[in-house]
Amino acid sequence: MARSLRSDEGMTLIEVLVVLVIVGVLASTVALNVGALDRGGARLEHEADLLATRLTRAAEEVLISGQAAALIWDADSYRFVTVQDGAWVPHPVPILGEVQKIAAGLTLSRDGLTSGGYLLRPDMLPEAAGSLALNLAGGGTGTKVIFDGLSARQVAGG
Repeated sequence: MARSLRSDEGMTLIEVLVVLVIVGVLASTVALNVGALDRGGARLEHEADLLATRLTRAAEEVLISGQAAALIWDADSYRFVTVQDGAWVPHPVPILGEVQKIAAGLTLSRDGLTSGGYLLRPDMLPEAAGSLALNLAGGGTGTKVIFDGLSARQVAGG
């Protein structure tokens, strides 16, 4: 005798898989949105750490080579240059000479100016303008990258 299927016997495998897919999509959406809430702060800290590390690396290269270099920046990027045959050219170390784009939504400035340069000298004396303090800001928050002539560090509260 053929058994008739009743609606209260349970769910099919397809129905279970569809429910699992829907739950997975919803969980992913929630996780991405919750992660985005802190993404701005984490992105800001990450960019500041990268800038501080590159600035310290450039200072070390200046000490080793004895040749001056400069940090050139605008609101959304920065790079390092050095003198070669009397002209400023991109730094020979690729990670320094390449233009480094700052993450979207963040801006780089010094004393309110969104572009400028800073000379890194072999004697490690700061420029006449003093030590370098760059502000990195975005999304209502900010941080500073302070360079004392030898090393750079991130300081919260730009």
